[in-house]
Amino acid sequence: MMDGFFRIAFTGTAGSGFGMLVLRNGIIAGADMAGSIYDGTYTENSQTEEIGLQLTMAAPEGVTLVQTGVPLAAPLILPITTTLAQSDI
Repeated sequence: MMDGFFRIAFTGTAGSGFGMLVLRNGIIAGADMAGSIYDGTYTENSQTEEIGLQLTMAAPEGVTLVQTGVPLAAPLILPITTTLAQSDI
């Protein structure tokens, strides 16, 4: 079971950032230092020992993303889907 608190870190051309995700009972909730909110679900595959993540990052207007260094002129909704091996977490 992967329930718990997890730190996320990211780096881009304009610097680095970090945030926190809470995984509990298949639900993901979190936020990062710039004010973006993360919301979604996860599933665990016991046969492959992989975690499937389906979440959305919602960044408010005016947030500067590390990828571009440019403040957002409008809110951004970014869907994120990935699979991680439990051994990588």
